[in-house]
Amino acid sequence: MAVIERAHFIFFVSILSLLSSCITVNVPIGAGPDARATVWTVEPDPPGPSAACNGLVVKVKDFSSSASVEGMGITVILEDGTLNRSGDNIWFARPAEFLPDILVKAMVETGAWGAVLRRSTVLDDDLVVEGYVRELGGRATEDGWEAVLDVDVTLLEGEGNALLFQENYRFTWTLDSPGYAELASAMDILVGIWCEEVMNDMASSVAPIR
Repeated sequence: MAVIERAHFIFFVSILSLLSSCITVNVPIGAGPDARATVWTVEPDPPGPSAACNGLVVKVKDFSSSASVEGMGITVILEDGTLNRSGDNIWFARPAEFLPDILVKAMVETGAWGAVLRRSTVLDDDLVVEGYVRELGGRATEDGWEAVLDVDVTLLEGEGNALLFQENYRFTWTLDSPGYAELASAMDILVGIWCEEVMNDMASSVAPIR
């Protein structure tokens, strides 16, 4: 466990994320210098390289999200449907921010695309990805907790915005025991599966527009 100042937080997390897919760092969170929170990263395993590059330019836009996951506090839906948002355990960014960032990183690592962008450039976009985060966090069950990832993804043509596909991706993972460490580790797995599914669906949608 490391205690650091806010100014060094982003750099420190970037270095440690190279060593572990799930880390905890105590940082001040705005309720005063004595207020602390444990920050959890999501670091899925990198995908394997693609056998070929299709040369297409893809822009992954900022995602939107339901109100339940708008903040950084990790949420757990209790058995009675009550939403519990932790103030002591937070994600390293808002889910609507880190999910598209992770997807872009995975797409770049495969080498299957000509370019993958998060912001507009002088390049013309062949494809545009939009997303809506319905749920990302935990759910309490009779036996403990399960991790839940529920995201809508839409793929559009860059010119004309013709719809290529729209899909809901919902994955769950039963935790061995309730806890934020277990939840964050499970989210590494679920987000990795989600990236693979989205990339496979995108690849299968490319042929009609080429």
